[in-house]
Amino acid sequence: METLKKHWRLVAVLGFALLYFMFYQMANNVLDSVEIQEDGREEEPADDIRDVDVEMRIVGSGLNQSYRTQLTSNETIGDFLESLRDEGKISYEQVEYTYGTEITRVNGVLPPEGYSWNVYDGTELVTYFTRYKLSDDAVYTLRLEPAR
Repeated sequence: METLKKHWRLVAVLGFALLYFMFYQMANNVLDSVEIQEDGREEEPADDIRDVDVEMRIVGSGLNQSYRTQLTSNETIGDFLESLRDEGKISYEQVEYTYGTEITRVNGVLPPEGYSWNVYDGTELVTYFTRYKLSDDAVYTLRLEPAR
């Protein structure tokens, strides 16, 4: 007991080191067991890049446009929209949030109160469209609809 009182700093440091090691191991176990999945789509291996034919439909508030192009499978819906903007076919503004990306204006059209621009892959709502990889012969829709 006298030795512990004499070396209390060493005991405190060893106790702290033991607690740190235990919390480190617990954190690693938790992080290893969590699977992160976004939009239910897996990324394709980099060596499996191929050309894809895709279509974008813009529907809402007097807009009914359709654009078809060829891109690659490692590009995203966001890249598709950006290529349409670069070609001068559409104009849009977007805002990045932690829960996804929101389009705030398309071809000068702001959504009215209670409405928003949403991106769909077929019938599936895509909130992270700036990360959502393109599929061959897919039809994506940018639609003005009541906010969810």
